[in-house]
Amino acid sequence: MDEQGLIRPGGAGWRVQRGEGFTVHLDTPGDAHLAFAAAVARGLEVRPRRLEPRFIYDEAGSELYEAITEQPEYYPTRTEGAILAACAGELAERIGPTTLVELGSGSSTKTRHLIDAWRARGALTYVPIDVSATAIAAAAVDLRGRYPGLRIEGVASTFQRGLPLVGRIHPKTLLFLGSTLGNLEPDEIAAFFRQISEVLAEGDAFVLGIDLVKDPAVLEAAYADAAGVTERFILNVFARMNRELGAGLDVDAFCVDSFYDVERQRVEMWARARRRQRLRVAPLGRGYTLAVGERILVEISRKFTIEHIEQEASRFELWVDDVFSDPDGYFAVLLLRGGPRRAGWSPTAGSGAPSPSRPEVPPVGAWRDVPAGIAWLGEPATPRQVAGVRLGATPVTCAEYRGFVDDGGYDRDELWSEEGLRFIQEHQIVAPLGWERRGGRWWVHGVPLDHLRPVTGITFHEAAAFAGWACARLPTEAEWEKAASWDPEHGRRRSWPWGELPPDPRRVNAGGGLAGPVAVGSYPHSVSFYGLHQALGDVWEWVQGEEGPVLRGGSWQTALPELTSMLRRSASGVHRAPTVGLRLAHDLEEAP
Repeated sequence: MDEQGLIRPGGAGWRVQRGEGFTVHLDTPGDAHLAFAAAVARGLEVRPRRLEPRFIYDEAGSELYEAITEQPEYYPTRTEGAILAACAGELAERIGPTTLVELGSGSSTKTRHLIDAWRARGALTYVPIDVSATAIAAAAVDLRGRYPGLRIEGVASTFQRGLPLVGRIHPKTLLFLGSTLGNLEPDEIAAFFRQISEVLAEGDAFVLGIDLVKDPAVLEAAYADAAGVTERFILNVFARMNRELGAGLDVDAFCVDSFYDVERQRVEMWARARRRQRLRVAPLGRGYTLAVGERILVEISRKFTIEHIEQEASRFELWVDDVFSDPDGYFAVLLLRGGPRRAGWSPTAGSGAPSPSRPEVPPVGAWRDVPAGIAWLGEPATPRQVAGVRLGATPVTCAEYRGFVDDGGYDRDELWSEEGLRFIQEHQIVAPLGWERRGGRWWVHGVPLDHLRPVTGITFHEAAAFAGWACARLPTEAEWEKAASWDPEHGRRRSWPWGELPPDPRRVNAGGGLAGPVAVGSYPHSVSFYGLHQALGDVWEWVQGEEGPVLRGGSWQTALPELTSMLRRSASGVHRAPTVGLRLAHDLEEAP
Protein backbone atom coordinates (compact mmCIF):
# COMPACT_ATOMS: atom_id res chain seq x y z
CA MET A 1 0.00 0.00 0.00
CA ASP A 2 1.58 3.28 -1.06
CA GLU A 3 1.30 6.55 0.89
CA GLN A 4 -1.90 7.48 -0.91
CA GLY A 5 -3.45 4.10 -0.21
CA LEU A 6 -5.19 1.67 -2.50
CA ILE A 7 -8.57 3.41 -2.51
CA ARG A 8 -8.88 6.82 -4.15
CA PRO A 9 -12.52 7.88 -4.35
CA GLY A 10 -13.19 10.55 -6.92
CA GLY A 11 -15.54 13.50 -6.54
CA ALA A 12 -17.24 15.08 -3.58
CA GLY A 13 -19.01 13.23 -0.82
CA TRP A 14 -16.13 11.18 0.57
CA ARG A 15 -14.12 11.70 3.73
CA VAL A 16 -11.45 9.70 5.52
CA GLN A 17 -11.45 8.22 9.03
CA ARG A 18 -8.12 6.97 10.36
CA GLY A 19 -7.49 4.61 13.27
CA GLU A 20 -4.52 2.79 14.68
CA GLY A 21 -3.18 0.95 11.65
CA PHE A 22 -6.26 1.29 9.43
CA THR A 23 -8.10 3.75 7.18
CA VAL A 24 -11.80 3.94 6.30
CA HIS A 25 -13.15 5.92 3.34
CA LEU A 26 -16.65 7.10 4.24
CA ASP A 27 -19.31 7.68 1.63
CA THR A 28 -20.92 10.75 3.23
CA PRO A 29 -24.59 9.80 3.50
CA GLY A 30 -26.32 13.19 3.26
CA ASP A 31 -29.76 13.07 4.86
CA ALA A 32 -30.02 9.43 5.97
CA HIS A 33 -33.18 10.23 7.93
CA LEU A 34 -34.91 11.44 4.77
CA ALA A 35 -33.61 8.42 2.84
CA PHE A 36 -35.17 6.07 5.39
CA ALA A 37 -38.48 7.91 5.20
CA ALA A 38 -38.53 7.92 1.40
CA ALA A 39 -37.67 4.20 1.19
CA VAL A 40 -40.45 3.29 3.64
CA ALA A 41 -42.96 5.40 1.71
CA ARG A 42 -41.96 3.79 -1.59
CA GLY A 43 -42.40 0.34 -0.12
CA LEU A 44 -45.80 1.08 1.37
CA GLU A 45 -47.13 2.47 -1.91
CA VAL A 46 -46.58 -0.73 -3.91
CA ARG A 47 -48.55 -3.96 -3.69
CA PRO A 48 -47.75 -6.15 -1.97
CA ARG A 49 -46.24 -3.70 0.52
CA ARG A 50 -42.58 -4.25 1.31
CA LEU A 51 -39.65 -2.72 3.19
CA GLU A 52 -35.99 -2.66 2.18
CA PRO A 53 -34.06 -5.23 4.29
CA ARG A 54 -31.08 -2.90 4.76
CA PHE A 55 -33.07 -0.81 7.24
CA ILE A 56 -33.44 -3.75 9.63
CA TYR A 57 -29.77 -3.46 10.51
CA ASP A 58 -29.63 -0.58 12.95
CA GLU A 59 -27.65 -1.15 16.14
CA ALA A 60 -30.41 -3.23 17.76
CA GLY A 61 -31.06 -5.14 14.54
CA SER A 62 -27.38 -6.01 14.11
CA GLU A 63 -27.23 -7.36 17.67
CA LEU A 64 -30.33 -9.46 17.06
CA TYR A 65 -28.84 -10.84 13.84
CA GLU A 66 -25.71 -11.92 15.69
CA ALA A 67 -28.02 -13.68 18.18
CA ILE A 68 -29.80 -15.43 15.30
CA THR A 69 -26.53 -16.92 14.07
CA GLU A 70 -26.14 -18.60 17.47
CA GLN A 71 -29.53 -20.34 17.40
CA PRO A 72 -29.37 -24.14 16.96
CA GLU A 73 -31.76 -24.06 13.98
CA TYR A 74 -29.74 -21.47 12.08
CA TYR A 75 -27.14 -23.48 10.17
CA PRO A 76 -25.78 -21.02 7.47
CA THR A 77 -23.19 -19.12 9.54
CA ARG A 78 -21.55 -22.07 11.24
CA THR A 79 -21.74 -24.26 8.10
CA GLU A 80 -20.07 -21.64 5.91
CA GLY A 81 -17.46 -21.04 8.63
CA ALA A 82 -16.61 -24.74 8.67
CA ILE A 83 -16.29 -24.83 4.87
CA LEU A 84 -13.98 -21.80 4.87
CA ALA A 85 -11.83 -23.31 7.62
CA ALA A 86 -11.45 -26.46 5.51
CA CYS A 87 -10.76 -24.85 2.14
CA ALA A 88 -8.88 -21.63 3.08
CA GLY A 89 -5.44 -23.18 2.64
CA GLU A 90 -6.27 -24.57 -0.78
CA LEU A 91 -7.77 -21.25 -1.88
CA ALA A 92 -4.66 -19.36 -0.78
CA GLU A 93 -2.42 -21.84 -2.57
CA ARG A 94 -4.36 -21.72 -5.85
CA ILE A 95 -5.00 -17.98 -5.95
CA GLY A 96 -1.58 -16.89 -4.74
CA PRO A 97 -0.55 -13.43 -3.46
CA THR A 98 -3.56 -11.13 -3.45
CA THR A 99 -5.48 -8.35 -1.72
CA LEU A 100 -8.66 -9.60 -0.02
CA VAL A 101 -11.63 -7.33 -0.78
CA GLU A 102 -14.77 -8.28 1.15
CA LEU A 103 -18.24 -7.02 0.20
CA GLY A 104 -20.66 -6.69 3.10
CA SER A 105 -17.86 -7.49 5.54
CA GLY A 106 -19.77 -6.87 8.81
CA SER A 107 -17.79 -8.18 11.77
CA SER A 108 -15.32 -10.04 9.45
CA THR A 109 -15.49 -13.06 11.78
CA LYS A 110 -15.54 -15.81 9.15
CA THR A 111 -12.93 -13.94 7.11
CA ARG A 112 -10.32 -14.81 9.73
CA HIS A 113 -10.03 -18.31 8.23
CA LEU A 114 -8.92 -16.77 4.94
CA ILE A 115 -6.68 -14.17 6.59
CA ASP A 116 -4.96 -16.97 8.53
CA ALA A 117 -4.31 -18.89 5.30
CA TRP A 118 -2.84 -15.93 3.39
CA ARG A 119 -0.88 -14.56 6.34
CA ALA A 120 0.83 -17.93 6.63
CA ARG A 121 2.19 -17.27 3.14
CA GLY A 122 3.28 -13.64 3.59
CA ALA A 123 2.01 -10.08 4.06
CA LEU A 124 -1.63 -9.31 3.32
CA THR A 125 -3.86 -6.29 2.71
CA TYR A 126 -7.55 -6.50 3.61
CA VAL A 127 -10.20 -4.14 2.16
CA PRO A 128 -13.59 -4.48 3.91
CA ILE A 129 -16.59 -2.81 2.25
CA ASP A 130 -19.71 -2.35 4.39
CA VAL A 131 -22.45 0.25 4.80
CA SER A 132 -21.53 0.58 8.47
CA ALA A 133 -18.35 2.56 9.21
CA THR A 134 -18.76 1.50 12.85
CA ALA A 135 -18.68 -2.18 11.91
CA ILE A 136 -15.58 -1.71 9.74
CA ALA A 137 -13.75 0.21 12.48
CA ALA A 138 -14.65 -2.37 15.16
CA ALA A 139 -13.56 -5.24 12.92
CA ALA A 140 -10.33 -3.40 12.02
CA VAL A 141 -9.44 -2.89 15.68
CA ASP A 142 -10.10 -6.57 16.39
CA LEU A 143 -8.14 -7.79 13.35
CA ARG A 144 -5.17 -5.54 14.03
CA GLY A 145 -5.02 -6.98 17.54
CA ARG A 146 -5.07 -10.52 16.18
CA TYR A 147 -2.80 -9.88 13.19
CA PRO A 148 -0.14 -7.24 13.88
CA GLY A 149 1.02 -5.70 10.61
CA LEU A 150 -2.16 -6.57 8.70
CA ARG A 151 -2.90 -3.71 6.31
CA ILE A 152 -6.53 -2.61 6.41
CA GLU A 153 -8.16 0.02 4.19
CA GLY A 154 -11.96 -0.01 4.28
CA VAL A 155 -14.83 1.58 2.37
CA ALA A 156 -18.00 2.54 4.26
CA SER A 157 -20.59 2.42 1.48
CA THR A 158 -22.83 0.01 -0.40
CA PHE A 159 -21.00 -2.63 -2.39
CA GLN A 160 -22.53 -1.14 -5.56
CA ARG A 161 -20.67 2.13 -4.93
CA GLY A 162 -17.65 0.49 -3.36
CA LEU A 163 -16.87 -1.99 -6.13
CA PRO A 164 -15.74 0.55 -8.75
CA LEU A 165 -13.17 1.86 -6.26
CA VAL A 166 -11.28 -1.45 -6.13
CA GLY A 167 -10.96 -2.00 -9.88
CA ARG A 168 -7.38 -0.68 -9.93
CA ILE A 169 -6.25 -3.11 -7.20
CA HIS A 170 -4.46 -6.10 -8.73
CA PRO A 171 -4.19 -8.91 -8.01
CA LYS A 172 -7.28 -9.06 -5.83
CA THR A 173 -9.76 -11.60 -4.52
CA LEU A 174 -13.34 -10.44 -4.05
CA LEU A 175 -15.26 -12.07 -1.20
CA PHE A 176 -19.07 -12.12 -0.96
CA LEU A 177 -19.94 -14.44 1.89
CA GLY A 178 -22.97 -15.31 4.02
CA SER A 179 -25.24 -15.93 0.98
CA THR A 180 -25.98 -12.20 1.00
CA LEU A 181 -26.61 -12.71 -2.72
CA GLY A 182 -29.91 -14.29 -1.61
CA ASN A 183 -31.26 -10.94 -0.41
CA LEU A 184 -31.22 -9.53 -3.96
CA GLU A 185 -33.96 -9.57 -6.57
CA PRO A 186 -33.19 -11.35 -9.88
CA ASP A 187 -32.43 -8.12 -11.74
CA GLU A 188 -30.20 -7.00 -8.87
CA ILE A 189 -28.33 -10.33 -8.99
CA ALA A 190 -27.70 -9.83 -12.71
CA ALA A 191 -26.49 -6.27 -12.11
CA PHE A 192 -24.24 -7.52 -9.32
CA PHE A 193 -22.56 -10.15 -11.51
CA ARG A 194 -22.09 -7.54 -14.22
CA GLN A 195 -20.30 -5.26 -11.73
CA ILE A 196 -18.11 -8.13 -10.57
CA SER A 197 -17.23 -8.92 -14.18
CA GLU A 198 -16.30 -5.30 -14.85
CA VAL A 199 -13.78 -5.06 -11.98
CA LEU A 200 -12.35 -8.60 -12.19
CA ALA A 201 -9.12 -8.56 -14.18
CA GLU A 202 -7.11 -11.53 -15.43
CA GLY A 203 -5.44 -13.14 -12.42
CA ASP A 204 -8.14 -11.94 -9.99
CA ALA A 205 -10.57 -14.27 -8.22
CA PHE A 206 -14.08 -14.13 -6.75
CA VAL A 207 -15.10 -16.25 -3.74
CA LEU A 208 -18.88 -16.51 -3.30
CA GLY A 209 -20.81 -18.14 -0.46
CA ILE A 210 -24.32 -19.41 -1.32
CA ASP A 211 -27.04 -21.19 0.64
CA LEU A 212 -28.28 -24.20 -1.32
CA VAL A 213 -31.80 -25.47 -2.03
CA LYS A 214 -32.74 -28.10 0.54
CA ASP A 215 -35.58 -29.63 2.57
CA PRO A 216 -38.16 -26.88 3.19
CA ALA A 217 -38.55 -28.05 6.80
CA VAL A 218 -34.87 -27.29 7.47
CA LEU A 219 -35.19 -23.85 5.86
CA GLU A 220 -38.39 -22.88 7.64
CA ALA A 221 -36.97 -23.92 11.02
CA ALA A 222 -33.85 -21.80 10.41
CA TYR A 223 -35.93 -18.68 9.82
CA ALA A 224 -38.49 -19.27 12.60
CA ASP A 225 -36.31 -20.32 15.54
CA ALA A 226 -37.97 -21.63 18.67
CA ALA A 227 -36.57 -18.82 20.80
CA GLY A 228 -38.30 -16.20 18.64
CA VAL A 229 -35.11 -14.24 17.93
CA THR A 230 -35.84 -13.99 14.20
CA GLU A 231 -39.30 -12.58 14.88
CA ARG A 232 -37.85 -9.90 17.17
CA PHE A 233 -35.24 -9.17 14.48
CA ILE A 234 -37.89 -8.65 11.77
CA LEU A 235 -40.20 -6.55 13.97
CA ASN A 236 -37.33 -4.36 15.12
CA VAL A 237 -37.73 -2.38 11.88
CA PHE A 238 -41.10 -1.13 13.16
CA ALA A 239 -39.53 -0.02 16.43
CA ARG A 240 -37.00 1.90 14.36
CA MET A 241 -39.80 3.47 12.30
CA ASN A 242 -41.47 4.61 15.52
CA ARG A 243 -38.26 6.22 16.78
CA GLU A 244 -37.09 7.84 13.58
CA LEU A 245 -40.23 8.41 11.51
CA GLY A 246 -42.92 8.92 14.16
CA ALA A 247 -44.78 5.89 12.76
CA GLY A 248 -46.95 5.48 15.88
CA LEU A 249 -47.17 1.69 15.53
CA ASP A 250 -47.92 -0.88 18.20
CA VAL A 251 -45.10 -3.30 17.48
CA ASP A 252 -46.75 -5.99 19.63
CA ALA A 253 -49.73 -5.91 17.28
CA PHE A 254 -47.63 -7.58 14.55
CA CYS A 255 -46.53 -11.16 14.12
CA VAL A 256 -44.17 -12.70 11.57
CA ASP A 257 -45.05 -15.30 8.94
CA SER A 258 -41.95 -17.06 7.56
CA PHE A 259 -42.20 -19.73 4.91
CA TYR A 260 -40.29 -21.22 2.00
CA ASP A 261 -41.72 -20.56 -1.46
CA VAL A 262 -40.75 -23.73 -3.34
CA GLU A 263 -41.45 -22.25 -6.79
CA ARG A 264 -39.37 -19.11 -6.20
CA GLN A 265 -36.80 -20.99 -4.10
CA ARG A 266 -36.76 -18.34 -1.41
CA VAL A 267 -37.68 -17.88 2.24
CA GLU A 268 -40.07 -14.98 2.72
CA MET A 269 -40.51 -13.14 6.02
CA TRP A 270 -43.73 -11.14 6.29
CA ALA A 271 -44.92 -8.92 9.13
CA ARG A 272 -48.68 -9.36 9.58
CA ALA A 273 -50.93 -6.80 11.29
CA ARG A 274 -53.11 -8.47 13.93
CA ARG A 275 -55.30 -5.40 14.17
CA ARG A 276 -56.01 -2.31 12.08
CA GLN A 277 -53.31 0.35 12.46
CA ARG A 278 -52.52 3.78 11.10
CA LEU A 279 -48.89 4.20 10.07
CA ARG A 280 -47.34 7.66 9.67
CA VAL A 281 -44.19 8.71 7.84
CA ALA A 282 -43.89 12.06 9.58
CA PRO A 283 -40.88 13.50 7.66
CA LEU A 284 -42.87 13.25 4.42
CA GLY A 285 -46.29 14.05 5.87
CA ARG A 286 -47.76 10.78 4.59
CA GLY A 287 -50.02 8.25 6.30
CA TYR A 288 -51.09 4.69 5.53
CA THR A 289 -53.74 2.33 6.90
CA LEU A 290 -52.88 -1.31 7.55
CA ALA A 291 -55.91 -3.56 7.56
CA VAL A 292 -56.34 -6.53 9.88
CA GLY A 293 -54.32 -9.39 8.40
CA GLU A 294 -52.44 -7.19 5.93
CA ARG A 295 -48.84 -8.27 5.40
CA ILE A 296 -45.63 -6.40 4.64
CA LEU A 297 -42.70 -8.26 3.07
CA VAL A 298 -39.68 -7.39 5.22
CA GLU A 299 -36.96 -9.76 4.01
CA ILE A 300 -36.29 -12.54 1.53
CA SER A 301 -33.52 -15.12 1.42
CA ARG A 302 -33.08 -16.89 -1.90
CA LYS A 303 -31.62 -20.37 -2.11
CA PHE A 304 -29.55 -21.52 -5.05
CA THR A 305 -28.32 -24.49 -7.01
CA ILE A 306 -24.77 -24.64 -8.35
CA GLU A 307 -26.22 -24.91 -11.87
CA HIS A 308 -28.22 -21.69 -11.39
CA ILE A 309 -25.14 -19.75 -10.32
CA GLU A 310 -23.07 -21.19 -13.18
CA GLN A 311 -25.73 -20.20 -15.70
CA GLU A 312 -26.24 -16.70 -14.30
CA ALA A 313 -22.52 -15.97 -13.92
CA SER A 314 -21.69 -17.24 -17.41
CA ARG A 315 -23.86 -14.47 -18.91
CA PHE A 316 -21.21 -12.06 -17.63
CA GLU A 317 -18.14 -14.08 -18.62
CA LEU A 318 -17.62 -15.46 -15.10
CA TRP A 319 -16.97 -19.15 -14.69
CA VAL A 320 -16.95 -21.49 -11.68
CA ASP A 321 -13.46 -22.85 -11.11
CA ASP A 322 -14.23 -24.97 -8.05
CA VAL A 323 -16.93 -25.73 -5.48
CA PHE A 324 -16.45 -26.43 -1.76
CA SER A 325 -19.38 -27.73 0.27
CA ASP A 326 -20.32 -29.44 3.54
CA PRO A 327 -21.17 -33.17 3.85
CA ASP A 328 -24.91 -32.46 4.00
CA GLY A 329 -24.89 -30.22 0.92
CA TYR A 330 -26.46 -27.34 2.85
CA PHE A 331 -24.06 -24.58 1.79
CA ALA A 332 -21.35 -23.99 -0.81
CA VAL A 333 -18.34 -21.72 -1.29
CA LEU A 334 -17.56 -21.13 -4.98
CA LEU A 335 -14.31 -19.99 -6.54
CA LEU A 336 -15.02 -18.02 -9.72
CA ARG A 337 -12.72 -16.49 -12.32
CA GLY A 338 -13.27 -13.95 -15.08
CA GLY A 339 -12.66 -14.57 -18.75
CA PRO A 340 -12.16 -12.40 -21.84
CA ARG A 341 -15.34 -11.05 -23.35
CA ARG A 342 -16.17 -11.93 -26.93
CA ALA A 343 -16.22 -9.13 -29.47
CA GLY A 344 -19.64 -7.53 -29.42
CA TRP A 345 -20.71 -9.48 -26.34
CA SER A 346 -23.18 -7.92 -23.92
CA PRO A 347 -25.21 -9.39 -21.06
CA THR A 348 -28.48 -9.11 -22.97
CA ALA A 349 -27.21 -9.90 -26.48
CA GLY A 350 -29.54 -12.22 -28.32
CA SER A 351 -31.91 -12.56 -25.39
CA GLY A 352 -34.39 -9.86 -26.39
CA ALA A 353 -36.02 -7.50 -23.95
CA PRO A 354 -38.10 -9.28 -21.30
CA SER A 355 -41.68 -8.08 -21.00
CA PRO A 356 -42.19 -6.66 -17.51
CA SER A 357 -45.02 -7.87 -15.30
CA ARG A 358 -48.09 -5.68 -15.55
CA PRO A 359 -48.63 -4.11 -12.12
CA GLU A 360 -51.62 -5.32 -10.13
CA VAL A 361 -52.07 -1.88 -8.53
CA PRO A 362 -50.42 0.70 -10.82
CA PRO A 363 -49.58 4.09 -9.24
CA VAL A 364 -51.87 6.00 -11.65
CA GLY A 365 -52.83 9.44 -10.37
CA ALA A 366 -50.31 9.43 -7.53
CA TRP A 367 -48.18 12.49 -6.77
CA ARG A 368 -44.66 12.86 -5.42
CA ASP A 369 -43.43 15.89 -3.46
CA VAL A 370 -39.99 17.33 -4.21
CA PRO A 371 -38.76 19.93 -1.69
CA ALA A 372 -37.23 23.24 -2.68
CA GLY A 373 -33.50 23.26 -3.34
CA ILE A 374 -30.82 23.13 -5.99
CA ALA A 375 -31.12 21.28 -9.29
CA TRP A 376 -28.05 20.59 -11.41
CA LEU A 377 -28.49 20.92 -15.16
CA GLY A 378 -26.22 19.93 -18.03
CA GLU A 379 -22.62 18.82 -18.25
CA PRO A 380 -20.69 20.47 -16.69
CA ALA A 381 -23.48 20.75 -14.12
CA THR A 382 -24.97 24.21 -13.57
CA PRO A 383 -27.00 24.91 -10.41
CA ARG A 384 -30.60 26.14 -10.59
CA GLN A 385 -32.74 27.02 -7.58
CA VAL A 386 -36.19 25.41 -7.67
CA ALA A 387 -39.20 25.85 -5.42
CA GLY A 388 -41.02 22.91 -3.90
CA VAL A 389 -43.01 21.03 -6.53
CA ARG A 390 -45.40 18.09 -6.75
CA LEU A 391 -44.91 15.85 -9.81
CA GLY A 392 -46.96 12.98 -11.13
CA ALA A 393 -45.50 9.66 -10.02
CA THR A 394 -45.96 8.35 -13.58
CA PRO A 395 -46.28 9.70 -17.09
CA VAL A 396 -49.87 10.61 -18.01
CA THR A 397 -51.73 7.49 -19.16
CA CYS A 398 -53.99 6.96 -22.14
CA ALA A 399 -56.96 6.69 -19.75
CA GLU A 400 -56.19 10.08 -18.22
CA TYR A 401 -55.71 11.74 -21.58
CA ARG A 402 -58.87 10.11 -22.94
CA GLY A 403 -60.81 12.06 -20.30
CA PHE A 404 -59.52 15.27 -21.86
CA VAL A 405 -60.45 14.12 -25.37
CA ASP A 406 -63.93 12.92 -24.38
CA ASP A 407 -64.53 16.18 -22.49
CA GLY A 408 -64.05 18.14 -25.71
CA GLY A 409 -60.59 19.38 -24.79
CA TYR A 410 -59.62 19.97 -28.42
CA ASP A 411 -62.65 22.26 -28.88
CA ARG A 412 -62.14 24.41 -25.78
CA ASP A 413 -60.23 27.43 -27.08
CA GLU A 414 -59.51 28.76 -23.58
CA LEU A 415 -57.19 25.81 -22.86
CA TRP A 416 -54.90 26.50 -25.80
CA SER A 417 -52.12 28.95 -26.53
CA GLU A 418 -52.55 31.02 -29.68
CA GLU A 419 -49.90 29.01 -31.52
CA GLY A 420 -51.29 25.71 -30.29
CA LEU A 421 -54.85 26.52 -31.29
CA ARG A 422 -53.71 27.62 -34.74
CA PHE A 423 -51.78 24.35 -35.18
CA ILE A 424 -54.61 21.97 -34.22
CA GLN A 425 -57.14 23.88 -36.31
CA GLU A 426 -54.86 24.02 -39.35
CA HIS A 427 -54.15 20.29 -39.17
CA GLN A 428 -57.66 19.31 -37.96
CA ILE A 429 -56.26 17.52 -34.91
CA VAL A 430 -58.88 16.11 -32.52
CA ALA A 431 -56.84 13.44 -30.68
CA PRO A 432 -53.23 12.24 -30.27
CA LEU A 433 -51.31 10.86 -33.22
CA GLY A 434 -52.60 7.42 -34.22
CA TRP A 435 -55.86 7.61 -32.22
CA GLU A 436 -59.00 6.54 -34.06
CA ARG A 437 -62.54 6.00 -32.77
CA ARG A 438 -64.27 2.86 -34.05
CA GLY A 439 -67.70 1.73 -32.88
CA GLY A 440 -67.52 3.80 -29.72
CA ARG A 441 -64.00 2.57 -28.80
CA TRP A 442 -60.63 4.26 -29.17
CA TRP A 443 -57.89 2.45 -31.09
CA VAL A 444 -54.22 3.47 -31.23
CA HIS A 445 -52.21 2.58 -34.34
CA GLY A 446 -54.64 -0.20 -35.10
CA VAL A 447 -54.89 -1.84 -31.67
CA PRO A 448 -57.34 -1.17 -28.82
CA LEU A 449 -56.31 1.67 -26.51
CA ASP A 450 -54.39 0.38 -23.48
CA HIS A 451 -55.54 2.55 -20.60
CA LEU A 452 -52.41 1.95 -18.49
CA ARG A 453 -49.85 2.84 -21.14
CA PRO A 454 -48.43 6.37 -21.28
CA VAL A 455 -50.14 8.56 -23.85
CA THR A 456 -47.93 9.32 -26.87
CA GLY A 457 -48.07 11.29 -30.10
CA ILE A 458 -48.75 14.74 -28.63
CA THR A 459 -47.16 18.12 -29.24
CA PHE A 460 -45.96 20.46 -26.53
CA HIS A 461 -49.13 22.51 -27.14
CA GLU A 462 -51.36 19.46 -26.60
CA ALA A 463 -49.45 18.59 -23.43
CA ALA A 464 -49.86 22.13 -22.09
CA ALA A 465 -53.59 22.18 -22.94
CA PHE A 466 -54.13 18.86 -21.17
CA ALA A 467 -52.23 20.14 -18.13
CA GLY A 468 -54.48 23.23 -17.99
CA TRP A 469 -57.59 21.05 -18.27
CA ALA A 470 -56.26 18.92 -15.37
CA CYS A 471 -55.70 22.08 -13.24
CA ALA A 472 -51.95 21.44 -13.37
CA ARG A 473 -48.98 22.46 -15.52
CA LEU A 474 -45.92 20.96 -17.16
CA PRO A 475 -42.73 20.65 -15.07
CA THR A 476 -39.84 23.00 -15.68
CA GLU A 477 -36.68 21.28 -16.81
CA ALA A 478 -34.98 22.03 -13.48
CA GLU A 479 -37.91 20.52 -11.54
CA TRP A 480 -37.87 17.41 -13.70
CA GLU A 481 -34.09 17.10 -13.36
CA LYS A 482 -34.16 17.27 -9.57
CA ALA A 483 -37.06 14.83 -9.21
CA ALA A 484 -35.55 12.33 -11.63
CA SER A 485 -31.88 12.37 -10.67
CA TRP A 486 -31.12 14.06 -7.35
CA ASP A 487 -30.11 11.86 -4.40
CA PRO A 488 -30.33 13.86 -1.13
CA GLU A 489 -29.14 10.82 0.83
CA HIS A 490 -25.67 11.22 -0.72
CA GLY A 491 -25.94 14.84 -1.86
CA ARG A 492 -25.27 14.18 -5.55
CA ARG A 493 -26.88 13.70 -8.94
CA ARG A 494 -27.44 10.08 -9.95
CA SER A 495 -26.39 8.80 -13.36
CA TRP A 496 -29.76 7.05 -13.60
CA PRO A 497 -32.89 7.63 -11.50
CA TRP A 498 -32.37 4.39 -9.54
CA GLY A 499 -28.63 4.88 -8.89
CA GLU A 500 -25.36 3.91 -10.55
CA LEU A 501 -26.21 0.51 -12.04
CA PRO A 502 -26.31 0.94 -15.84
CA PRO A 503 -29.70 0.39 -17.52
CA ASP A 504 -30.65 -2.94 -18.98
CA PRO A 505 -33.95 -4.30 -20.37
CA ARG A 506 -34.95 -5.66 -16.97
CA ARG A 507 -34.82 -2.20 -15.44
CA VAL A 508 -36.01 0.14 -18.18
CA ASN A 509 -37.97 -0.01 -21.43
CA ALA A 510 -35.42 1.26 -23.95
CA GLY A 511 -33.27 -0.04 -26.75
CA GLY A 512 -36.17 -0.96 -29.03
CA GLY A 513 -36.59 -4.47 -27.62
CA LEU A 514 -40.28 -3.86 -27.00
CA ALA A 515 -42.66 -2.45 -29.60
CA GLY A 516 -43.80 0.55 -27.56
CA PRO A 517 -44.32 1.89 -24.05
CA VAL A 518 -45.55 -0.44 -21.31
CA ALA A 519 -48.02 0.03 -18.46
CA VAL A 520 -47.02 2.65 -15.90
CA GLY A 521 -45.61 1.10 -12.73
CA SER A 522 -44.11 -1.88 -14.59
CA TYR A 523 -40.60 -1.19 -13.25
CA PRO A 524 -41.15 -0.68 -9.48
CA HIS A 525 -37.46 -1.14 -8.61
CA SER A 526 -36.28 1.61 -10.94
CA VAL A 527 -37.96 4.66 -9.45
CA SER A 528 -36.01 7.81 -8.61
CA PHE A 529 -35.24 8.83 -5.03
CA TYR A 530 -38.33 11.03 -5.00
CA GLY A 531 -40.52 8.25 -6.40
CA LEU A 532 -40.80 8.95 -10.15
CA HIS A 533 -41.67 5.87 -12.21
CA GLN A 534 -40.31 5.47 -15.74
CA ALA A 535 -38.46 8.78 -15.79
CA LEU A 536 -36.14 7.14 -18.32
CA GLY A 537 -37.35 5.10 -21.26
CA ASP A 538 -40.94 4.41 -22.37
CA VAL A 539 -41.75 8.00 -23.51
CA TRP A 540 -39.95 11.30 -23.89
CA GLU A 541 -41.59 13.83 -21.57
CA TRP A 542 -42.38 17.43 -22.46
CA VAL A 543 -40.96 19.98 -19.99
CA GLN A 544 -40.65 23.75 -20.04
CA GLY A 545 -37.02 24.63 -20.71
CA GLU A 546 -35.41 28.00 -20.04
CA GLU A 547 -35.54 28.83 -23.74
CA GLY A 548 -38.55 26.85 -24.88
CA PRO A 549 -39.91 23.29 -25.05
CA VAL A 550 -37.53 20.47 -24.12
CA LEU A 551 -37.87 16.66 -24.17
CA ARG A 552 -36.39 14.67 -21.27
CA GLY A 553 -35.91 11.01 -20.41
CA GLY A 554 -35.63 9.17 -23.71
CA SER A 555 -38.11 6.59 -24.95
CA TRP A 556 -38.57 2.92 -25.69
CA GLN A 557 -36.58 3.47 -28.91
CA THR A 558 -33.58 5.18 -27.25
CA ALA A 559 -30.38 3.11 -27.34
CA LEU A 560 -29.40 1.86 -23.88
CA PRO A 561 -25.85 3.34 -23.99
CA GLU A 562 -27.39 6.76 -24.71
CA LEU A 563 -29.82 6.62 -21.79
CA THR A 564 -28.79 8.72 -18.76
CA SER A 565 -30.50 11.15 -16.40
CA MET A 566 -28.88 14.01 -18.36
CA LEU A 567 -30.38 13.04 -21.73
CA ARG A 568 -32.33 15.92 -23.29
CA ARG A 569 -33.54 17.18 -26.65
CA SER A 570 -34.66 20.67 -27.64
CA ALA A 571 -37.75 20.49 -29.82
CA SER A 572 -40.32 22.60 -31.60
CA GLY A 573 -43.64 22.99 -29.83
CA VAL A 574 -45.34 21.29 -32.80
CA HIS A 575 -43.10 18.21 -32.76
CA ARG A 576 -45.39 15.16 -32.76
CA ALA A 577 -44.09 11.60 -32.52
CA PRO A 578 -45.24 8.19 -31.21
CA THR A 579 -42.41 8.30 -28.63
CA VAL A 580 -43.44 11.55 -26.88
CA GLY A 581 -45.70 11.95 -23.82
CA LEU A 582 -45.88 14.07 -20.66
CA ARG A 583 -45.92 14.20 -16.87
CA LEU A 584 -47.83 16.76 -14.76
CA ALA A 585 -46.69 19.18 -12.07
CA HIS A 586 -48.18 21.44 -9.38
CA ASP A 587 -46.65 24.21 -7.34
CA LEU A 588 -46.34 22.59 -3.93
CA GLU A 589 -48.26 25.29 -2.06
CA GLU A 590 -51.12 25.02 -4.56
CA ALA A 591 -51.14 21.24 -4.93
CA PRO A 592 -54.37 19.39 -4.19
